[in-house]
Amino acid sequence: MNRRDFLRNAALCVLLDQVKQLGEKTIKTEVLTDRESKGWEDYADLLLLAFISLSKTDAGAAKQRFNQALVMWDGMGLRDRATTKIGMYAVYKLALVVIAAQRLNEPPAMMNGVVERLLRQQAECGGWITDYTADGKPVGLANVETTSLAVLALGTLAR
Repeated sequence: MNRRDFLRNAALCVLLDQVKQLGEKTIKTEVLTDRESKGWEDYADLLLLAFISLSKTDAGAAKQRFNQALVMWDGMGLRDRATTKIGMYAVYKLALVVIAAQRLNEPPAMMNGVVERLLRQQAECGGWITDYTADGKPVGLANVETTSLAVLALGTLAR
């Protein structure tokens, strides 16, 4: 999938379609539609992924997406639509900021705060906890997806 297809797909609606019913269990799959998803720009992760996707082909559009995501930084995390709805910040979004920022010649002013918050979410076991509250308290467990993004992000700082 090329960058344009990725961005187009990020903005498209995905519907859950029931494949089969097995007793009390339901098997579903995601189906990509041709309808544009309304409000996708309200999510920091989608904006950061759009930035990463566009960064080498359309610097102006990429920077616009990055700046849209940075506006959501409130000193504790990226307060986007998901954060507002569930009342918790997602750690992987901090990692995406760090990964995205490494593509810029000049890191954003709040970069130290993002890295500091990311480091604070590491669990004693070594992995990264998935979420945290507005007062910084970790919520949930460490998982492979969040930990992988955190390790990739912190690895970009060493370069």
